[in-house]
Amino acid sequence: MIESIRNNIRLEPLPWTLFFITLFLHIVWPLASGGTQAHLTTLAVITLTLSSAASALLNLGVKRTLFMFVLITFMAFSVEKLGSTTGVPFGSYNYTNILQPQVLNVPLSVILAWFAMTWVMCVFVHHLSLHLLLKSLLVGLLMTSWDFFLDPQMTSVKYWVWQTTEPDLPGIPGIPLINYVGWLISGTLMAIIVLVLLGQSVVQRTLARVILAWTIAGGFVLHAVFWGDLAVGIWGLSAMTLLWYVVEKRIRHRA
Repeated sequence: MIESIRNNIRLEPLPWTLFFITLFLHIVWPLASGGTQAHLTTLAVITLTLSSAASALLNLGVKRTLFMFVLITFMAFSVEKLGSTTGVPFGSYNYTNILQPQVLNVPLSVILAWFAMTWVMCVFVHHLSLHLLLKSLLVGLLMTSWDFFLDPQMTSVKYWVWQTTEPDLPGIPGIPLINYVGWLISGTLMAIIVLVLLGQSVVQRTLARVILAWTIAGGFVLHAVFWGDLAVGIWGLSAMTLLWYVVEKRIRHRA
């Protein structure tokens, strides 16, 4: 694995450099507070988005990357604006003014995060010998599992506030089950677009694997160690690790 990382960094230095900056920002995030923490959140999403965009440029070229970025960010804005205005498909919630800048009351970082992680997770599953819809569903499940970490983290610092709070998962109070349904649907639809654009491209998945591994480990440590929220840590760790195992086992079996 270490040798694979070294070789991949030599091939794609820019996406890796941007990821390492993101990694540093994630590490210092729990040590900050207030406005500084909010700025770190936005900056970390921007650097991860640039990492994903740079990776996409290297693999898809300018036209397909630009088309993908515009379409996914438009979809992300639309679903977040619809959700925060009508409660569909996530349940009723609203954004506070803490995360800036915002596009029509939707934080830019939220919009960009959808693009950044959808790309990462699509690359992670891309080489599976499965029908497009099944691979897209796997990405939707990965995105939903990520939200087991993400929503408790972001609501704890009041970047958004839930009005719909029940029914919820045991150990993750205050975040409705319908939210995860919305994530599954939204993540799956966005994945279909990215995977279609990827087509038969041969994409290195080392960086995607490292980003997902960090997402799992970092999310668990943040909740279970820093915040003493073991239940949230276990939900995210269990769901994401299980999906990781399924994907990796199938890819190894194919090889």
